[in-house]
Amino acid sequence: MVVQDYKGGKVIFLLALKHLLSDQMLLTRLQSLASILNTFAMLSQVKNGLCSATIINFYVFRSLRSGYRLKPGCMKSGVLEVNKTGEQKYQEQVADAMLHKRKSPLQGFERVHVTLKTKGNDKLLPNEPFYGRNDLPTYGSYKNYAHEAERMRRENRDKKLFWKTMDHWLKVQKADPNFIDIGMKLPSQKLQDHEVKAIKREIKKILLDPQREKAARKRNLNVDIDQFLEDWEGSPDEARDVFNVAHHYNIYRDLFGHGHFYPVVPMNIAFPGKDELLNPVYYGNEISPSEAASTPEVSFVSKPDNLWSLIVTNPDEHLEDNDKEYLHWFVANIKGNDLLTGEQLIDYLPPFPARGTGYHRMVFLLFQQTRVLDFSSERRNLPCCLLRNRTFKTKNFYKKFQVDLIPASVRFFQTKWDESVQKTFHKTFDMPEPVYDFIPKEIERLGQLKTFPHRKTLTWLKKFMPKEPIYPGGGAFT
Repeated sequence: MVVQDYKGGKVIFLLALKHLLSDQMLLTRLQSLASILNTFAMLSQVKNGLCSATIINFYVFRSLRSGYRLKPGCMKSGVLEVNKTGEQKYQEQVADAMLHKRKSPLQGFERVHVTLKTKGNDKLLPNEPFYGRNDLPTYGSYKNYAHEAERMRRENRDKKLFWKTMDHWLKVQKADPNFIDIGMKLPSQKLQDHEVKAIKREIKKILLDPQREKAARKRNLNVDIDQFLEDWEGSPDEARDVFNVAHHYNIYRDLFGHGHFYPVVPMNIAFPGKDELLNPVYYGNEISPSEAASTPEVSFVSKPDNLWSLIVTNPDEHLEDNDKEYLHWFVANIKGNDLLTGEQLIDYLPPFPARGTGYHRMVFLLFQQTRVLDFSSERRNLPCCLLRNRTFKTKNFYKKFQVDLIPASVRFFQTKWDESVQKTFHKTFDMPEPVYDFIPKEIERLGQLKTFPHRKTLTWLKKFMPKEPIYPGGGAFT
């Protein structure tokens, strides 16, 4: 059997022993091999003038040693590699993988765990932030995953949409905006070597304490919460936790649009209560309007020469426009951390969530100023008792003064209607209270139906009959 290359003039011979030529089965195999070699010879003429002996030997090995004939579906396509489309290359790879029964590339992926961070190696694994999340899609088997992945690949190919990272995919799925950091830089939390060694020694000491381990198992271990809060407050961990909570309650989205910031400045807020008790403001705790009726006490960490502005706003309270807010308090040009040195542009107003509108968010925003600012455009006549004068929008305010204002801290609480809201509308605003809730009225119910009483006149029964209206020219029911 001869395969000849007409372009290069080279001839490749495949010789068989004479005593094997009598084998009819072998002749049949050689005939099938001849057609394959002729195909490769034609391809070699078009491609580079040479017929690859390695490819021919590969098919000879598959034909003579494998025990089965080559099927038409197992042969290579006659289309040149340069002319193949991406879809054809992908289908060939799939067919080749199924033919050789290769292992799935994802096999063993579920056994990958997050490695401990060592010195000089603090990089995260690609999917480390998404381990253990419940909002990711799940598949019952690899077959279901393969079908869904192929469907999404075709759909995204037509849309010319390609996912870059898992974070990008989650943002698109949740329609989250691309937030921009408009605040201060989060301080680094690097520890010195001696501090790391001290922490490790303390952890080792705790792990080797059998009494502590026994108390933890029996849930009798007491933890000093005050010491924990003291270590947590003012640390970068607190800023990250408050940042995540504010995102969860959509504080940044509703107030700043595409802007967010880390609350790096610790701030304490509390409303005075009964018996010298305080109602502190944390990160979404519930405080009733009656408990927040008086001006709160605000303190924060500051240098003596720093300038600050404090704003208290409610993004859920506006009665006419859902995109606007009501401003409850505004103190500007605060020197240091003493609010008495600041300029009160709008006096404090207690929250007034309308009945039937659910919980409202009361947000405290602290801005750092680069210089003394003129807020005459934001000033109101005090006391400000008109709702239209308290209409506000934080996004527009920040856009106007963003050159000299830097968001530094945020605190907020939730509140809902109580009886003090009615007094606020009637006495402060001098207006009826809007009610968005169904208030059931007491229904006068008739007594139990009795049988006709013995020896009772119709006059006695008249008091049980419904009263009819009196019409002009007519009379009452008699």
